[in-house]
Amino acid sequence: MKKILLAVTCGLLAVLLLTNAGAREFDSLLSLAGNYVEDSPLGVACVDSIRFVVYEPEPESFRYFVVSDDFVKLKGYKGYTSLGVLLDDKAEILDVWIVSSDDTRRIVNKIKHSGMLEQFRSTSKGKQIKHVTGATVTSQVICKTIGQMLPILESKAEAMREASAGMRDIHE
Repeated sequence: MKKILLAVTCGLLAVLLLTNAGAREFDSLLSLAGNYVEDSPLGVACVDSIRFVVYEPEPESFRYFVVSDDFVKLKGYKGYTSLGVLLDDKAEILDVWIVSSDDTRRIVNKIKHSGMLEQFRSTSKGKQIKHVTGATVTSQVICKTIGQMLPILESKAEAMREASAGMRDIHE
């Protein structure tokens, strides 16, 4: 009987710890998104291990903030660069930010201020992205990261929209 009670207690403790860890991850993503997106979020959702912050700027129109680390981690000149990406509900890019990077501050600032990240916006779709001279390796890694993320997000767009609609219904 003691062994059964101990096993049940350990199981409940494990569930509690995992739930708290998951909640912390969602809180962390929500906080990170708040640094870049001004709209008020509906909350955080997850589809097939893809975590995303949900926004509804207009009725029936969703936007999603995702972080590249959930998809791919490619090494740049000095290390890893993590991107924050804002998408519409068709998985078209609205904005891109460097949210963290192991590269030097000079390289990161060069990319941030070059206009390179703005080239990813949906209005630029299909255009060749110009890399930043003096930050070529990191520029290439950013392009590869976006290139690997987009097909995954496009394939999950409908599921993300359904999860977002369900979240909105809960808030109403």
